[in-house]
Amino acid sequence: MSRNIVVFDFDHTIYKGDSSIDFYFFFLKKYPIYFVVLFYQFFFYCLFKLKLISVENFKSRYFVFLTFLDEKGRENLINEFWDARKSVHFNQNLMNTFDFFKSKEIDIVIASASLYLILDAFKERHGIDLLIATEAEFSFKGLTIHENCRGIVKIRRLKEKYSDFTIVEAYSDNYDDSALLRMAQKGYWVKGNHLILYNSN
Repeated sequence: MSRNIVVFDFDHTIYKGDSSIDFYFFFLKKYPIYFVVLFYQFFFYCLFKLKLISVENFKSRYFVFLTFLDEKGRENLINEFWDARKSVHFNQNLMNTFDFFKSKEIDIVIASASLYLILDAFKERHGIDLLIATEAEFSFKGLTIHENCRGIVKIRRLKEKYSDFTIVEAYSDNYDDSALLRMAQKGYWVKGNHLILYNSN
């Protein structure tokens, strides 16, 4: 059966900022001894900007701080992070649409390049129907970041989740999501608290 869905990007769309950066500094505030890791991350950031390593490789280095905690520690830190987020951290205009879409039996989907691990707690707290995000895997070798969930990857993963769907509305601040916005009946650029209609099919 075909599903009607609404798709939201997360960072700078629903969330006013970059959740990955904010979460990292939340971690450092709690564990300041790990500030030294900034030098390690900066080195790999430079390699990434020089196109010497992939975005997945860089992200595995950036999120290395997650390996300093066990599974329970990560879970607790993530919940503490979202507990500390106030309404000012979110685009309330978009958040207020959730109940409307639910009343119309439209699935609410978040599609983000941020880590699933971090966003899953937000999903559960707000009754999001589907979260598509970048997957991370922990093993004895450390942290592995799987395919970065950005641009056309979001569309492919939507098609993997839904055999038949219509995107009623889509919202994003990122030009990589142009194809996703074009798929929607109504696609919107999010610029701060303002919405700019990108297309209307």
